Amino acid sequence: MKTIIKATATILTILTMTACSSDDSKDAPVEEPLSEKVEYIFSEPTQIASDGITIIDLEVAANAKIIDPTKITLELRLNHQQAMDIDFTYVPPDGDGHSILIGAGGYNKFNPNSTLTFRSSHTQMIADEYPNNTIPTGDYTSTSFDNEIYPVEKPLFNSLLNKNTEGTWKFVFSDVGDTESGDVYWIKLIFEEGALEVNP
Repeated sequence: MKTIIKATATILTILTMTACSSDDSKDAPVEEPLSEKVEYIFSEPTQIASDGITIIDLEVAANAKIIDPTKITLELRLNHQQAMDIDFTYVPPDGDGHSILIGAGGYNKFNPNSTLTFRSSHTQMIADEYPNNTIPTGDYTSTSFDNEIYPVEKPLFNSLLNKNTEGTWKFVFSDVGDTESGDVYWIKLIFEEGALEVNP
């Protein structure tokens, strides 16, 4: 039986996202692209139990629609001695989950000092071999050891088009091994300028 560990993330940055007409204060909010970057960050080390599932909850208070998924960035820092044991999926508030990593990285390790940055424009996949057996800081796309049998989302975050950001985002780490445990150190969900449109 798998163990489920839940951790609630701390929101370090929330920007006010109400756009109003300048004519007078009684005017209703209007829809317009958000002109500032919005970031939500989890930074509390949380153990990934071997042969278990760890779920990190990230509360997003911004009531906005995603109008450009290419402007979404996800940063990740992990610690694990055998990268291919870790599967990673994100689940937006609407409940439809999408995998980013499945069995990627071979016998290399995730190092908490390495920041893995995922975005739809990135083309580099996580490889099976690295110097010092450590996956380095880099700009990556979704990676699976067998894309036909175990598909991952490509292009990344495309499924989020026209979805609302508000609610609980879940980041799910599955450890399919039974000998090594690991830790999640950092998750940053970034909506770059122009990614969102304010809801009325």
